Amino acid sequence: MRTLRKSKKENHAGNNFSKGLAIKNNFLYFVELDARDNPIKKITVPLSEGCVVEDKIKNFSKLEEGLKRLISKTGPIDSPAAVALPEGDAMIRAITFPDINREDTLNAINLNFKDFFQIPREEAVFNFMRVKTPADNFKANEIKILIAAAKNLTVKKFLEAAENSGLPVGLIEPVNFSMLLAIPEALTGLCVLSNNKNIIASWEGTEFFLRQTDEANNITDIFNTVQFLQAEYKKPIDKIILIGTNFELETQEKNLKIIKLNDEYFCAVGAAIGQSALNTLDLKPAESRLFENQSRLKNHFYSVIFYVLLILAMSIEIGTIFLAKSNIKILSDRIEIMRENIDRLKDIQLTLSKENSSAEIQDREAERIINFLQNDIPALEFMSRIENSGLKFESATFKREGNQKIFQLQLEGHIADEKKLFQTIQTLKSSGKFKNIFLPSSFRDSSGSFAFKLILEL
Repeated sequence: MRTLRKSKKENHAGNNFSKGLAIKNNFLYFVELDARDNPIKKITVPLSEGCVVEDKIKNFSKLEEGLKRLISKTGPIDSPAAVALPEGDAMIRAITFPDINREDTLNAINLNFKDFFQIPREEAVFNFMRVKTPADNFKANEIKILIAAAKNLTVKKFLEAAENSGLPVGLIEPVNFSMLLAIPEALTGLCVLSNNKNIIASWEGTEFFLRQTDEANNITDIFNTVQFLQAEYKKPIDKIILIGTNFELETQEKNLKIIKLNDEYFCAVGAAIGQSALNTLDLKPAESRLFENQSRLKNHFYSVIFYVLLILAMSIEIGTIFLAKSNIKILSDRIEIMRENIDRLKDIQLTLSKENSSAEIQDREAERIINFLQNDIPALEFMSRIENSGLKFESATFKREGNQKIFQLQLEGHIADEKKLFQTIQTLKSSGKFKNIFLPSSFRDSSGSFAFKLILEL
């Protein structure tokens, strides 16, 4: 899982200690860790007004200026730094999936991407990983996965700003995901972490549940989350960890700890630690790594050409034609190998293009199937069962999941009391009439009521 690390000897060879950079609240927070993951350098750089607005990078020129000021304080950075992007630019969704292999999960995410994020799939870069939850022991047919996504253009512009400023970049993660590894209290037991904008559920140091909140309803949302987790996973909450909040909580439960933390460097430290984790949500585009490999191959190719010409000139000058021919043959073979490597990279690019075309064909086929099934008899059977449960909703979409014979009903609506929604879900689960019930999202909207999306499988 997320907390597994590479060996310290491998991670901290020489003086290349782990480095992390978090972009948060219009500030840059940079740390460098020693071999024991203790900060040996902490630097804060304020960004110009208007650079980061509502947790999104709005002005990359100002960001580049801030990165240059950071480099002027740190001096040249000799190894890549892990970067934590702001909450608005790198989003996370915790989704319950059937227990299928990674390739099928990837296909399902591609097909249903618009259900998880508001970014068009063709404009997004994403990554996902399976995480452990308290329910793993008694829900053998389900898994929990975290999906992180960002706009491809945002990541590209950040990488350009980092390159122009002299900052080498390793992995790129969402800021909330990076934070957990830096909080020792979050690495054991079932915890609820909260800042002024998000509530995170963590089991043994891995995030598996995230919901948006706001300062006005934060306390209520925290205790609603605690009650839901205890009912859903049948385990007591060990800790409530408050991070940079401006309110206090008290509890009379002896086994529940409330911990308040205010260190702004948590996200940067977590990013640095996460750079050596075995599982990450790295959002650095794969094509950028492919481009780097191509560039190195082309540079090597031109270098080989240069040495061929140099050796040929020297051979003619000293009259060692035989030696020159031998060297030319060796170097020609190397050039041919370089060309073959470049051709293979081009084939990889062509394969990725074909896969994208195939995904578009699958999307069109899915829409055709959904349009047919919306008026089919299974839809009427679904609706009849839901009406008997008493759940009120504002919109319903009936579809079939991929090529499997699994029919789904997606309900969306609002409800005044979130507890009633969880009670209804428990009633539906215990009825035995549905194969699976998923709650991909629920959040309090501007009117004060809870908006929800509920997926039921027949």
